[in-house]
Amino acid sequence: MFSLLLPLRAIVFQLLFLLVTISLESFVIEKHLDLPRKTSVDYAASINLIATVSGWLIFFYFEPHLPPVPQTVLMKFILFNEWSESTLILLFAFGFFTFFITLIIKIAGFELLEILAQTRAEEQQRRTLNDPKNFYKSSIKNFETTVVAVTLLRAHSYSHVVISLVLIAQLLQTKLP
Repeated sequence: MFSLLLPLRAIVFQLLFLLVTISLESFVIEKHLDLPRKTSVDYAASINLIATVSGWLIFFYFEPHLPPVPQTVLMKFILFNEWSESTLILLFAFGFFTFFITLIIKIAGFELLEILAQTRAEEQQRRTLNDPKNFYKSSIKNFETTVVAVTLLRAHSYSHVVISLVLIAQLLQTKLP
């Protein structure tokens, strides 16, 4: 007989984390990149949805290839909220790895969104900036790319700190008598 295991806890926490990250990151993007509030919320929502979907796809691709112990630890934590003090190091390492992978995905997603948002005139202007005669203009473009990457790093860090605090509070709540 076919049995369905629906990870409601994981789904609810994923939605909570998305709401937290979208609100925090849109605020940081708005303040540091001087974008309108609606645009910053759109960018934050889009890059977080891209990162979440990509992250789960990467997880489901690599999860069957993990050694048995890490695979069991991750599945028990995600599906059943079961963990022990000895598995916290493995969970921390997984979270550290996830932080950098999602940051890379978010930066790439932001660049993709900027490319999609450009009009034909802006595309022509961008081609002109890549002309070697316009070294000054191209260096300004490289500086803007660096500012975007640092802003996304800052926003991503803030949201992961809050997510970590929520997870720690939830872990402590389940372990306290």
